[in-house]
Amino acid sequence: LFQGTPPERIAAIRQELQAKNWHLTPKEQRDDLLAEWLPEHERYYPLFSDFRFGGYRVLIDLIADIDDDNNRTDRKRLIRDGDSPEFMRLMEAYLNKSVNVYYRDAVAGECRKLIEAVMKPDEAVRYIVALGKRKVLFDLLLDRIEKHVRREK
Repeated sequence: LFQGTPPERIAAIRQELQAKNWHLTPKEQRDDLLAEWLPEHERYYPLFSDFRFGGYRVLIDLIADIDDDNNRTDRKRLIRDGDSPEFMRLMEAYLNKSVNVYYRDAVAGECRKLIEAVMKPDEAVRYIVALGKRKVLFDLLLDRIEKHVRREK
C-alpha cells in the first residue's frame, strides 16, 4: 500500500497523525485530513475513517510500523558493531533528534557533552585551534571563543 512512499513522507504523516489526534477526529473532518495526507489512496478512505470497527487503527498501525522499520534500517546503516561508544552516542543524537532540531545542532550538543566529560571547554578551544579545526569551534564552543581571541590595541 505504501511501498512507493518515501520514508520522510511516512515520518511526516506519522507526526501529523499524532499532532492532530487522528483517533479523536470528528467524522466530518476525517476525509479532509485523509485527502491532505494520502490523496493517492482515496479508495481506502472508508476503511481508514471507519471508527466503529477500528479502521482508524489500521492507518495508525500501518504508518507506525513502516516508520519504525525505516528507522531501524537507518540505524543499521549508521551504527555498526565496530564503532566506538562515542561515535555511537553521536549517531544516536542524530537519529533521535526531534524534527524541529537541525541535525548539526543535535550532534554538536552531544559532542560538546563528550568533550566536557574529558576536559574543560576552555582547554578544548586551545586544542581545537592547535589542530587547525577552527570551523569546529563555531559549532561546538561558540560561547567560549571570545575569551581566547587576541585583540589589537
